[in-house]
Amino acid sequence: MTTPSTFAIAKDDFPTAWAYVQRKLATEPFWLDNSEAEQQWQTARRDTVTLSHWCQRWLTPDQRRQLQAALRAARKRRRDRTGTRDPAVNVTLSRPAWRILKDLAHQEGLTLSDWLIARHRDEWLQM
Repeated sequence: MTTPSTFAIAKDDFPTAWAYVQRKLATEPFWLDNSEAEQQWQTARRDTVTLSHWCQRWLTPDQRRQLQAALRAARKRRRDRTGTRDPAVNVTLSRPAWRILKDLAHQEGLTLSDWLIARHRDEWLQM
């Protein structure tokens, strides 16, 4: 008979793991069908060790696999955002907002992204 492997969350994965479980608890009422587990959740988010133990105790093997897959995907997204591999982000604007921004950027011979950076980077850095 094999013993179940220990579930451990790395320090860098802690915010992602916490957010994943929190989102599941908030959006899927029957994701965790145990009131004691939900009560202990408040203390589980204290640190990686406590969260790892909570996950090991209360999540099913399938839920832990899904969490691990989410953590791998988040790590890949973090790696992809470094250096020249930083992927573009898409935003949705109303047509009037897009037209205004497009015209302002075009007037200065810039792309929309370059115009936003040129105009608002300093203000953003001071936030």
